[in-house]
Parts: sequence; structure tokens; C-alpha cells
Amino acid sequence: MSISDRYLAIILDELVGNALKFSQSGTAIKISSQVVAGMLNVSVHDFRWGMTEEQISKIGAFMQFERKTYEQQGTGMGLKLVQKIVERCAGQFSISSVYHHETTVHIGMARLKSRNTCDLSSLQLLT
Repeated sequence: MSISDRYLAIILDELVGNALKFSQSGTAIKISSQVVAGMLNVSVHDFRWGMTEEQISKIGAFMQFERKTYEQQGTGMGLKLVQKIVERCAGQFSISSVYHHETTVHIGMARLKSRNTCDLSSLQLLT
């Protein structure tokens, strides 16, 4: 199953937007991608806040962490949306992080053009 350009754009917008939002102004973010055996692998890496293992395990719709300490704009839907799209398209989603230092979000999914694209018409974020 492959992902459409539209949903790939949503994923990249959310991941890059989060990386920019959660990095200190003037700090670089790193975006890397490669296609191996028909699989698109993308990583977005930011250098600042980092997340705990507990926070990573609690990623969900409307979830924001340490909001009292760090001003955050947005709804807290971004990572959950990405995770759900990737999973619905039979892809892989993971986060590696060092608390208060850095976070990398990895996705891997089929990128071959085919008629068999994943159906996201009934995507539910609250489950």
C-alpha cells in the first residue's frame, strides 16, 4: 500500500512544523530521507526539548507536555495525526529522544506509485 502525495505533504508539514516549534530560534533542524527497496524513510530531528519515554508512550490527540513550562501554540494533534496516517498506510512510526536535548521522529512507508493507496476516509485520532 502506498501513500498519496497529499498525505505525505501533511506528514512532512506536521513533522517539520513540530521540529521548528520545539527548537530554539536559530537552531538547525535536520531532515533526512532515502528510498530503499521501494520504502521511503524520513527522519526529522530537532535539538532542544526532547521527550521522556513516558511522554512518548502517552502521545495522543490534544496531548501537550510541560505546557506550564513551555508556551506551545497548536492543538496537540500533530504527532498523533502523523502516527495514525503512517499506521493506516501500513508504515512504521517511531520516536527516539533524549530528554531536554533532542528528538528524532522516524517514518517508513511504501512510496511506490500504485492504485492501491491507503484509505484515510475513516481515520480516527481519538483511538
